[in-house]
Amino acid sequence: GISARVTSSGGMAPSSSGSTLFVYGSLQSEEVLRSLLRRVPASLPASLPAYRRFRVAGRDYPGISASVEEASSVVDGRVLFGLLDDEVCMLDAFEGDEYEKTPVTVETVDADADAKDAVQTEAYVYVGEATTQSWDYGAFRSHHLAGFLAMCDEWCLEYRGESKGKGIGEHIGKET
Repeated sequence: GISARVTSSGGMAPSSSGSTLFVYGSLQSEEVLRSLLRRVPASLPASLPAYRRFRVAGRDYPGISASVEEASSVVDGRVLFGLLDDEVCMLDAFEGDEYEKTPVTVETVDADADAKDAVQTEAYVYVGEATTQSWDYGAFRSHHLAGFLAMCDEWCLEYRGESKGKGIGEHIGKET
């Protein structure tokens, strides 16, 4: 089971041991996490205010950027809990130079406890130019997950073999 801690609102959240990470794109997928980490960390639904999600140009995955002009915009995703140091290093390598890990505050929602809690964590913020194309997780799962998983598996073999690898954006070809 998941160890838990009582949140400031009285609800239960996964244990705070290990690192946390807000994910909003392909890393929301249990299949992608299992491919990369060989396990699925505990997580809760979460939202990140004052950011917007967009499709990275020529790719099947998203980026986020601070939304100065649309302060009311929110990015929905999940907070992963209990990440080990080597898992964080692997995810950093997977995201590559296209993303910068940035401290953020997200709001988690624990439906079982009917509670919300602010969580200080980090998110991978896209460093390139934002596009106006939207990105939808459901569409990603339906149309791109199988191919993305194959690329993840290939990337993992390279990463684990060399203990270093290119970010997934440098490793994969343009969208098909």
